[in-house]
Amino acid sequence: MERKKKVCRGTGKHSGLGCGETVYLFSHGLCLECTNRAKISTKPTLLTVDRDKVKKSIKSKPMKVTGEKKMFEEIWGERPHVSQVSGKPLLPEYHKLWHWQFAHCRSKGADSSNRLNKDNILLMTWDEHHAWDNARHTLKNKPEWEWVFDKYENIKLSKFVKEDYEPE
Repeated sequence: MERKKKVCRGTGKHSGLGCGETVYLFSHGLCLECTNRAKISTKPTLLTVDRDKVKKSIKSKPMKVTGEKKMFEEIWGERPHVSQVSGKPLLPEYHKLWHWQFAHCRSKGADSSNRLNKDNILLMTWDEHHAWDNARHTLKNKPEWEWVFDKYENIKLSKFVKEDYEPE
């Protein structure tokens, strides 16, 4: 298909914005240069738009208070500041990854009743925490992780014992 040169005038809301030259048209009856100029001139700015009507792209919800932070601070005060798995030193309390050093042995999704159970919380480096949450199968054969898997099973069994044999 052979393109023909046409007069740059503009169509629709862009009519009258063209340069009037005979060129290849790009969009809305405008040449490339006039199209770019029209895009810039019609783009809304905060000065021309009412600030209350500007739609936010991310809606922020207020964080629900669960009590985890307070519990983490209590654990931090009670236990030595080294990983319970490897013995490596942990990050200081003001560090942005500080909360990542508290790993739930039984995850909050699998066992929400143990979310605030101090026995369910282990201190470990954030790398170890990431491995525990996302690559647990790679840790099965490592001797330093054996006690963590045993603790996991004990917490899991104690949950079922409580639920199944609780007197009515």
